[in-house]
Amino acid sequence: MVKIRMLATVALLVALVGAGSPGPDALAGLNTWTTTGPFGAQVQSLWVSPTFGSDGVVLAGTWQAGVFRSTDGGATWQTPNLTDHTITVLAAPPTYATSHLIFAGAPKDAVTNREGGFFISANGGVSWSAANAGLGTNTWIQAIAPSPDFAADSTVFVGTFAGGVYKSTNGGLAWAPASVGLASPSVQALIASPDYARDRTLFAGTFTRGVFVSRDAGETWAAANEGLAPDEDVRALAISPAFADDRTLFAGTFTRGVFRSTDGGATWHERSDGLSAAGRQVLALALSPNFAADQTLFLGSAGGVFKSTDGGASWTETSPDIIPFVPVRAIAVSPNFTTDGRVYVGTDKGGVWMSTDAGATWQPMNQLLTGLGTANFVQPSPEFASDRMVLVGTNLGGIYKSTDRGLTWERVSTTPPTPSTLVFSPEFRSDRIIFAGSLGNGVYKSTDAGRTWARVNSGLTSLRVSVLAISPYFGVDRTLYAGTDGGGVYKTTDAGAQWRAVNVGLESSRIMDLVISPFYFSDSTVFAATYDNGVFVTTNAGGSWSPANRGLVSLRVNALAISPQFNTDKTMYAGSSWGGVFKSTDGGQTWAPYNNGLPGEYVVTVCAMEMSPTFLTDQTLFAGTCSDGVYVSRNAGQSWEAMDRASMWNRQVRSLSFGTTAAGMLFAGTTRGLVWAMELGGTPSRPYVAHLPVVCRDYAP
Repeated sequence: MVKIRMLATVALLVALVGAGSPGPDALAGLNTWTTTGPFGAQVQSLWVSPTFGSDGVVLAGTWQAGVFRSTDGGATWQTPNLTDHTITVLAAPPTYATSHLIFAGAPKDAVTNREGGFFISANGGVSWSAANAGLGTNTWIQAIAPSPDFAADSTVFVGTFAGGVYKSTNGGLAWAPASVGLASPSVQALIASPDYARDRTLFAGTFTRGVFVSRDAGETWAAANEGLAPDEDVRALAISPAFADDRTLFAGTFTRGVFRSTDGGATWHERSDGLSAAGRQVLALALSPNFAADQTLFLGSAGGVFKSTDGGASWTETSPDIIPFVPVRAIAVSPNFTTDGRVYVGTDKGGVWMSTDAGATWQPMNQLLTGLGTANFVQPSPEFASDRMVLVGTNLGGIYKSTDRGLTWERVSTTPPTPSTLVFSPEFRSDRIIFAGSLGNGVYKSTDAGRTWARVNSGLTSLRVSVLAISPYFGVDRTLYAGTDGGGVYKTTDAGAQWRAVNVGLESSRIMDLVISPFYFSDSTVFAATYDNGVFVTTNAGGSWSPANRGLVSLRVNALAISPQFNTDKTMYAGSSWGGVFKSTDGGQTWAPYNNGLPGEYVVTVCAMEMSPTFLTDQTLFAGTCSDGVYVSRNAGQSWEAMDRASMWNRQVRSLSFGTTAAGMLFAGTTRGLVWAMELGGTPSRPYVAHLPVVCRDYAP
């Protein structure tokens, strides 16, 4: 829900694509949509196929973005399944080579209320179905342990957040509690003995109650904490493939590092030599498949990746390049590790990284891994023609920066959390000022072109900032408006030093969009689109607001667009939910629907609107629909036509932006953080492609 209104709009937008002629790095096609990154995800779990040598399959479970699948060892990723789920664990039974069964666990999402639980794929992760019969309310799955004797017993165990352990004897189709003797209901790690068919042994790592062991296939449990603290928080377990002979297993704790047992869990001894303080916050453990011979294991932590080649006696940090993206929550070792040296790790902000030399070096493997969540904004620098800088804000990954027009990206290390909106100062060339809004942390300000940020929230009592709008005359009046989700509109006249609420007459606290008149210096006009009460206008710089809804049938307004010649034509457009597009030619006093050619006529939801900077002469504007792609009108909204729906496979449009005039570049931002770019014709130009700002938010009622 972000649109940038700045002085000299036309000159700025033309400058965005004026740097050079087309080259090999051109990313968009003439009248055709194309897309690119930044790519990445908050990776919670990883799984490598036991038949990796022949199928190259890797799965990545992500935070709120589902399961991604790769069939080329992570070089590229396919469109995810279980979309919008957080996948905390992935596992497969030993029959995978013939059954292609894979299991996934997910928590219930506290924000969307989407149910979690246990999921089964019978085709190697291509599609999934829920299997929660018997779990009741305990559908927050934290750990999965298939029986090593699955071919004979069809048994699977799961560890839940609040219900202990559950057991299935029919491949996960039905569940029954198996927690007798467990002192903690929160089971964070679960592992079966490789010799389970004979010894019936399982181990459970719990929250603040240490390790428990079952020697009767989960019927009963007993504490196995000799050498551990009584309140140990165990996040990871790993067991030797030769457990029947060496009786070795490892426990990763969140406060004291790694513990090793060489007597089947009877006693434990700390093995954390070489781990940093952050490295002792262990989140993942993985052993070499040839552990009995090479004694190699890997550890993922809040401090990065560590490796041991002496059975855990000592550790070495192996991942300096990954440090900006910690914590490392997942590790998966190739079944052919002895020959291919492959290790995969899942990071908190940097997606998947891979090593092919047993951890000596690492490289990101994120092509088409679109799990950074919604790209809430994209904004090129006002000096884009020379500095080629673009900033993109993702709600899961923070702010990313490109200095080559969006071809490559680097995460800003000091990024504000959950960035939702961003504006450059119109005087950016000299003052280097940028403001960013955050959903939950207020407003941030940078005075060094985004290298460092400081919170500027004095007087801002509502910190869920959804949109910022900067005065075209900021260099003189130092004015900025902030729209919030729950607190209405705030204003600063000292470049963010102090904020005050300006809500007199504003009948909604949930602001979807703000637009400032291009002639604000003389007319003091600002418009606010709201979630539930339509459009409001102030003509006294926020002193008071009045409704501007006459003729506006739908009062959930997602986006506003204001004419560059507003002082003379008084023209505005509003994109609404279920009402399509409305137009005003009297400065918002009255509205009329303009939906001829849009899908669904009056029931269409329009999430984004954009007008040509030369609208006065070309009468061109664009509408981004929430489910059917982008539409263009070349007669001021009298009629609409679709724009290359065939190429745009994700048509859930959330934002639109120009890279030049209507004869130049158009960008469309869609769900999953994707951006689509189209060269509209005219003089060829060198485009950039970046994730775009989201202007339509699906707020809960």
